[in-house]
Amino acid sequence: MNGSKKPSRSAPGESVWQGKLQSFLLFLNRVEAAREANDYDICVLNALRSPELDAVVATWPMELEVQERLIGRNVLYRVGTVELNGETKRVVCAHLAQMGPIASAHASAVLLQAFRPRVLLMTGICGGFADHVSIGDVLIAEKSWDWQAGKWSDDGALASASDQRDGSAELVAEARGVGPRLTECHRDYAGSSPKEPPKLVFGPMVTGSSVVASRDIQQVFRLQHRKMLGVDMECYGMYYAAANHAESQVRVLCVKSVSDLADRAKGDDFHVYCSHMSALVAYEVVQRESPRDPWRPVGLSQAATAEV
Repeated sequence: MNGSKKPSRSAPGESVWQGKLQSFLLFLNRVEAAREANDYDICVLNALRSPELDAVVATWPMELEVQERLIGRNVLYRVGTVELNGETKRVVCAHLAQMGPIASAHASAVLLQAFRPRVLLMTGICGGFADHVSIGDVLIAEKSWDWQAGKWSDDGALASASDQRDGSAELVAEARGVGPRLTECHRDYAGSSPKEPPKLVFGPMVTGSSVVASRDIQQVFRLQHRKMLGVDMECYGMYYAAANHAESQVRVLCVKSVSDLADRAKGDDFHVYCSHMSALVAYEVVQRESPRDPWRPVGLSQAATAEV
């Protein structure tokens, strides 16, 4: 005898608990797969019901509930369907109760948790910098951050502490093919519009909690990034929420049109036009992101559509 024990034989019920364990592990895998799955195809979040969300509803081939619903305490939304490449997809459209990055981050987190969309978009209007963009140009926000984050010194300088968050690389790439559509859409727009057709531009769009109406403050932006294109009040909040969403995978992109040049000469002459153009570009992006057939822009003449 060397003291070693012989391996024990399986007890009569051992195969039963092994089977139950395997079933339980399979159940956990299914739960995890469901947690990571997307419930909705697209969620569109706007800062303003009018004209930003109105432009999405008017230009996208959607069928939405008539009545808005409330989720949480202050996020209003409608659900419905949208046609993408001949297929019907689930969509949710929402708008903020107030503007700003905090409201945007909160609403985005609530919508991501409740609807788990595959794509989260923001459209609407923004300010632009005249040395890079013109009124009406459509900005694709490759990245965003809070331009006010950091430390202000006694002499009025800001030591920036930016936390950059990116738009989804796949959606940014799809957006690069949209540019040729803008001239057609501009030509067929019936309302008040700039004389020149818009350009599609890519780069940083910073976010702040206050409206920028000063050339002096633009110098602060230049120190943060020399190719700064625009400024809004919501993009960073949405990007931050998407980056920290721990469940289903989501692609996120902010598409906004320049309605003013972020200086003292601010106005609202082209708010409706800019909301319209950004909504059309965003729809083109999701069409390309789920490719089947080329996009047929809403509202274009039959002749223009036939040429696509």
